Amino acid sequence: MNTEKSRQYPTGTPRQSGANRGRQTLTFNGDQTRCNDINKTVPELMGVSKAILENVIFVHQEESMWPLGDGKKLKEKFDDIFASTRYTKALESIRKQRKEHSIIVREKKGELILWKDRVERAEKLTSEYDKVKEEKQGLDDEVKSLEDQVSTVQADLNEIEEKLRGVKTIKERVQKMEAQKQAKEDAKQHVFSELEDELEDDDSELMNWINQANEKLESIKTSRATRQDQITETSKTIENLQEEHKLLTSQQGRLQAVELILAETREEMANVKADLVSRGENVIEGNALADTDSDERWDKMLELKQRRAEAELENSMEENRKKLSANQAELNEVKLQTKQLETSMKDTQELLAHKRQTAFKLRESLRTSTRCRRSGGGAGPGEGAVEKSD
Repeated sequence: MNTEKSRQYPTGTPRQSGANRGRQTLTFNGDQTRCNDINKTVPELMGVSKAILENVIFVHQEESMWPLGDGKKLKEKFDDIFASTRYTKALESIRKQRKEHSIIVREKKGELILWKDRVERAEKLTSEYDKVKEEKQGLDDEVKSLEDQVSTVQADLNEIEEKLRGVKTIKERVQKMEAQKQAKEDAKQHVFSELEDELEDDDSELMNWINQANEKLESIKTSRATRQDQITETSKTIENLQEEHKLLTSQQGRLQAVELILAETREEMANVKADLVSRGENVIEGNALADTDSDERWDKMLELKQRRAEAELENSMEENRKKLSANQAELNEVKLQTKQLETSMKDTQELLAHKRQTAFKLRESLRTSTRCRRSGGGAGPGEGAVEKSD
């Protein structure tokens, strides 16, 4: 009784490893023990199948007459010995896999043709992309050249503006001289008209008129020389005024700084005056008022000169803008063409990247399917062996 209670039997399920399928692990009294399955180990060591061991080598005496038995059982025995059922199943599996692989090969051939076409299109797009890139580089060079030309044109425009100022001065002088010439022509016509009206007079009167005309002519020549001198002096005056304008423009900043200093000085004087008044001292107000009037006149004169300078500057800047607009329009057109080419090149790059990504995905899918088929084909016999051992 006590012996039966104390006796314990091994429990647990056998575990098989990939390297040794005949081994199994049993649990006995809380300890794990490894042992070999004799039904699997003996056939492996002897190199024969289990059916040959059971029906030929280790057959019992009572069952040794099985070759003389029923035909159906005899067929089953021979099928087990020669493993004809497994051979038939393996042959059917091979035929099935061959059929499936032939279908896959046909599909992959079709896909290969399709991908060859896609690769050719990708190469064509790559060549087009290279051409577009070269065109873009050429346009970039043209844009750079145009920008250099714009800089040169800007320098030429500045020089032309200086010349235009001189031409404007000369034009004003020519207009004045034409006005003087017209006045002299009018005086000449007036003298001739008076002479025609008085041709009926005697010679003495005519001589007097001739003398008077000569005197007037000399006077006109003298006046002309005087006017010529005046024109020369006026030209010099204009040049001096231009220089003075430049000086005034450069002095404008200094005058503004002086104006700020004057304002600060006035504010300080007002503060000092208020301080003195608060202390009860007397301040001579006449001088202060005189200084204030002088400052106001000086401010008005500065404001007038500043307005004149600003008006001349505005006219010059307006002419500059008109001359630059044509070059700017051409530059904008070239930039627009460059932008269009960049957009086309970007679309081509995106399409090429999409094609490459699709090809990469298909390649990975083919590799994955090949690995799955290989692993599935190798696991088939192992799984059958496990089921048979169970």
